Amino acid sequence: MLIMVTGGSGSGKSEFAERCCMELCPREKIYIATMQPFGKEGAARIQRHKKLRAGKHFQTVECYTGLEKFILNDQLPEMFFAEAARETIVRDSCLEATERLESETGKRMETTLTGTRNVIDTTILLECLSNLTANEMFTNGLNEKQTVEKILSGIRHLQRQTKHLVVVTNDVFCDGISYEQETVRYMKALGEANVQLAAMADIVCEVVCGIPLFLKGIR
Repeated sequence: MLIMVTGGSGSGKSEFAERCCMELCPREKIYIATMQPFGKEGAARIQRHKKLRAGKHFQTVECYTGLEKFILNDQLPEMFFAEAARETIVRDSCLEATERLESETGKRMETTLTGTRNVIDTTILLECLSNLTANEMFTNGLNEKQTVEKILSGIRHLQRQTKHLVVVTNDVFCDGISYEQETVRYMKALGEANVQLAAMADIVCEVVCGIPLFLKGIR
């Protein structure tokens, strides 16, 4: 299942997304952090988010670019492997992940479908799409179309590896401020990524003043 959580700065979207993850998977989960620690303000925001998710059983993995190359099995501690051997496994279309998991743990993973790949039964929280968009565009020098395609490819890649994926993004389009061309280019890419992500998602939720407003998937 793919869940998109959006909202303005300070709206409570991150806390809500973490609550969603707790309900979906009370045990160990993966938190993919995309914010690079630039300056004191950036470092302070990172520390605030770490405190927010403390005690919620998140394993933090930093991934600033190249989400389409992220391999979940390479990031999991031993407790995930032990649990994966006990839990029901969600299946996908190839055997590569299963073979890697069996090789690394020395355990035979059960599967009920021939020619399918086992995916770890856990939840990933991707925080957040706005940072990832900026990283891909300005670090790799991509245009808007290339940025959006790369990001959505990465999200689809994550979907194939986990049972639940929760993606946090930002609404940065309502302040009425005129920006420089590079910032406008970034906002266009993020806007298009948000539109396509919403189309892909099973559930879309906007958080306003800490209140979740479901736009898709839940009535």
